[in-house]
Amino acid sequence: MTNPKEEWLERIYSLFEEEIRLYSEILELEKEKTTAIGKADGKSLERIAKRTYELIVHASEIERVRMNTIQENHSTENSNIEGISSSATLTEFLNRLDRESGYKLKHLGTQLKDVVHKLKDRIKANDKLIRTRQDFLKATIDAMRENSKSGEVATYEGESPMNSRTKKKRSSVLVNASA
Repeated sequence: MTNPKEEWLERIYSLFEEEIRLYSEILELEKEKTTAIGKADGKSLERIAKRTYELIVHASEIERVRMNTIQENHSTENSNIEGISSSATLTEFLNRLDRESGYKLKHLGTQLKDVVHKLKDRIKANDKLIRTRQDFLKATIDAMRENSKSGEVATYEGESPMNSRTKKKRSSVLVNASA
């Protein structure tokens, strides 16, 4: 039979591991999102956004449970020890654990931090990629609208490459800006 401290540590380990798994899955979705943005695949982007939202909600719940579990244990143990406030830092808390447990928790914390940093970088890159595509599309549509207002388009007369470009009237082009 395991003691309460071992059970508590195993619970914390499993919560960290689950959180790392969820954020890693979100990171993989963000990589898929990069491809979908490049292909302008709206259906994939929508599917990825929905799945990402579900995973983020689940990850935030796991984080809340993990933080509450640590805080409850920390408060309980501090009530038995004089001179340590109930709001001691995580470092003080880890220093009170045995060396192996503290090392494993620090390692899991570092893993989680690394995954979250990679995810943050990927999200920023995807955001920039989306904005760039939107700006390009907007500039293209604006140029087409401006050109359609004048009713003239620059064309080459004749078949000889030496011919000069001239403005010529042409019919309007309709553009669906919401597409």
